[in-house]
Amino acid sequence: MKILRDFLGVFAVLVAVGVIASFCFLPVASVNTHDANDKEATVTLSALELAFGSDVSDDLGYAQEDVITTFKSGWYTIAFLIAAMTVVFVVLGFKFMGSYGAAVITGLINSIILLVIAVSGPTAYADFGRLHAHGADLTWVRFLLLGLGIGSVVATSAAALIKDRVLVAESNGTRKTIPQRVIQFFREYKSEIKKIVWPGPKNVVKNTLVVLAVCAVVLLIVWLVDLGMGELFNLVFENAAEATSSAVAG
Repeated sequence: MKILRDFLGVFAVLVAVGVIASFCFLPVASVNTHDANDKEATVTLSALELAFGSDVSDDLGYAQEDVITTFKSGWYTIAFLIAAMTVVFVVLGFKFMGSYGAAVITGLINSIILLVIAVSGPTAYADFGRLHAHGADLTWVRFLLLGLGIGSVVATSAAALIKDRVLVAESNGTRKTIPQRVIQFFREYKSEIKKIVWPGPKNVVKNTLVVLAVCAVVLLIVWLVDLGMGELFNLVFENAAEATSSAVAG
């Protein structure tokens, strides 16, 4: 069991790092455009380049001052940062059990973002319009990123469950497994729900009227205070304006 725990822990790290590597090195977008000689050219960009901005003026022969040739996408920036957080949490999971839970949460968030990007149009979440482009497309890498993101969640969850099993075995029955704790939580939640005493129709009407009355009183007080402060400020500023006018005239 411990060998399986260590294997899954290392595998989860490798998958999470694979997301970062795919961000850095694989082309996630391609743009069909024209270079400085008005010849057709294709520019490929990685997700990391989209995340932090990539100037392709050297590839196309454009001078930077002539035309803006920078691609950037805030969605890829968020996805990359969350993926980096997932790697950190998975690594910390070797020592801290709670880090696996944080890695699963960040992995789920990242997978949702990558899913939105994958099923959307190529220009939906990236600023392709800043380049004089004739067409843009997202490559198959976006699906690889999505698959690795989901795989990271699955691998981290499996590593967490196996590590939890090992901790339960080492505790000699004093510790419950994660599924057992989840079931216990819902059982206790159900029992607490049964203790709730729901008010009858008369109490609901009575309490509603009391709340409305209190709101009306508070509203009246606030309105009166606002009215009084407004008149006070008007009086002060009018007197100040009259004093200034008299001083100028004198």
